[in-house]
Amino acid sequence: MTEMKKILFCGIDNAGKTSILHVLKKNYSFLNKLKPTKGIERSKSKILEIDFVLWDLGGQEQYISDYFDKKEHIFTELSLLFFIVDIQDEIRFDGVINYFERIISVLREYDQSPNIVIFLHKIDPDIEHTKNVKLFTNDINKKLTKLADGFNIAFFPTSIFKRWSIISAFSYGIRALSEKESIIKLSDYLEVWTEYFGANSILLMSSDDVVVGEFSIDKTSITTLSQYIDELRKIYSVSQKPVILRMNGDLLTLSPLDIGKLSLFLIKYTNNPEITEEHFTDAIQIQNREELENLLLNFFQKV
Repeated sequence: MTEMKKILFCGIDNAGKTSILHVLKKNYSFLNKLKPTKGIERSKSKILEIDFVLWDLGGQEQYISDYFDKKEHIFTELSLLFFIVDIQDEIRFDGVINYFERIISVLREYDQSPNIVIFLHKIDPDIEHTKNVKLFTNDINKKLTKLADGFNIAFFPTSIFKRWSIISAFSYGIRALSEKESIIKLSDYLEVWTEYFGANSILLMSSDDVVVGEFSIDKTSITTLSQYIDELRKIYSVSQKPVILRMNGDLLTLSPLDIGKLSLFLIKYTNNPEITEEHFTDAIQIQNREELENLLLNFFQKV
């Protein structure tokens, strides 16, 4: 029987957790079972054929105290922790640090080692490049990283005005549950495909928008690709055909890719003007399709 994975969403009140879940609910219908949080809400479902139970912890002060009275029940057998930080609420920074430190203390007490994903939330387009935001996020990164020394922790800037920033952070958390060996092998496939197509970056995504894997020749390229994903998906949802998009000299494609029983999307990006649309939309020649199928199935089952 597949092990049920436990995921925790938490943050102090008004950090933006509700807005994040609202964005995710549009992609993952099982989250619609979660109601505005007063205490603890739970939801069971599947993502990528994996059984999950998601715990949504309300951020009001009175509830947080209760969580630590029931700490063994709430913070044990935990696979993944999503922690939300409102980067626009500097006044409550000390409260955020204190809450996170208490959680880490409990995890150490019960010898728990979940993957931790920090949403640096409300980094909205109009402020994301300001000096104050950069200084504040750097400060938070350093302090939370120090507190969580020894844990696998990752930080993602997110905003409700950039839907994909939230999907990307959530997907990373899901992927982080897989064995590192599976991630490396899948990355090897994507690297070969990147080289064959002359792409700057390639992303493999499930039909419900969970990023299964990605490969990029640099950080800028995967960021550029991510900016177009929503538009590519919208076009595909109407046409139900492979999508070719040219924007400002960039060439992007989205193609459905069925591997065994898995329905996936392959998204590619290049800024090389010498790459033709014909070449960039070539069908992938998978030399060992059975090996890739087993890798993906194993990847999902180990998540």
